[in-house]
Amino acid sequence: MQVTIGPDGFVANSEMDNYAAHVRLTEYLQERQADGGKALERVLPRLRKELSKSEPVALIRAIHARIAWIAEHGSELSDPMRWQEFLALYSPRLPFDAADLIVC
Repeated sequence: MQVTIGPDGFVANSEMDNYAAHVRLTEYLQERQADGGKALERVLPRLRKELSKSEPVALIRAIHARIAWIAEHGSELSDPMRWQEFLALYSPRLPFDAADLIVC
């Protein structure tokens, strides 16, 4: 089992359904932590080119799971709002259909 720990403290493992998306988020957060807003300018165009049609949906689901985790564990983190702010990197122009928006 592979384990990835983000700079925000979130632990993802390869047995999670959305592991690949969480790895992308961890890489982005590490880049953002090191390089600030310049990382965001680099990452967004790269994601738009690299992601297949279904991957943005998986990424947004991972972002929402991560934001919820940060909210739940905020008292344990040094700057939870910073991490939530860093995760605001998507736009509503992504390819959604009804099934993508249903969360069970």
